[in-house]
Amino acid sequence: MRIHVISLLIAGSLVAGNAVAGSVTNPIAVQATVVPGCVLGNGTAGSDNFGTINFGNVTSLSTNVDVLTNIGTGSILLTCTPGIPVQIALDAGLNSVSTSTRLLKNGANVLSYQLYQDGGHTIVWGTGSDSYHFTSLPIPSNSNIFARLNSQGSFPVAGVYTDTVTATISW
Repeated sequence: MRIHVISLLIAGSLVAGNAVAGSVTNPIAVQATVVPGCVLGNGTAGSDNFGTINFGNVTSLSTNVDVLTNIGTGSILLTCTPGIPVQIALDAGLNSVSTSTRLLKNGANVLSYQLYQDGGHTIVWGTGSDSYHFTSLPIPSNSNIFARLNSQGSFPVAGVYTDTVTATISW
């Protein structure tokens, strides 16, 4: 009987030895879709305020007053998906009906000013075909505004003159 027990143990271990561990391989798809887009400012919270274009203190306007914006003083800082067409439009402002003549207002008193895309003050920055068009790069793009407070025929009435222009960025 002892012989049978050993032979059963040997036979049982041979059967157990024939068991093979299994494995299955199958691919898992991984993807990300980058859609065209832009971030205003430097991408941090609260950095989408373009600031104020300020012509400063003037006593007379016998000549034009020109201002070049920079980051935080009216320029538009964008970082966009590389290679997409971007358009920046500036409307006429709250005090004007057309971008051909923009107005700063102090009560009933007005001063004319203009916003340009170029330092030569020849390309008015407006909407539609007067928008600034460019193809984005993989780095932040700072779009400066060339602002001009136009000379006046007489001394303006003292006070603070203001306007608000809306920038619309499309891609």
